[in-house]
Amino acid sequence: KEMYREKYGRAGSEKQLDQFRIQVKDADATSQVSVLGKDGVVEKSDTAGRILSLLYDQLK
Repeated sequence: KEMYREKYGRAGSEKQLDQFRIQVKDADATSQVSVLGKDGVVEKSDTAGRILSLLYDQLK
């Protein structure tokens, strides 16, 4: 039973997910898009890069 809990977590437990915010700023004739973390600081993680890539692909 303990091995199951270690592998799959406790019944009813929820995994804490990261939260991000997308910031769009006016930059002369273009727009600057940033991914912010929960603390409001610009994220430079792999996840932030993937989010920006997905947004770019969708907006082409």
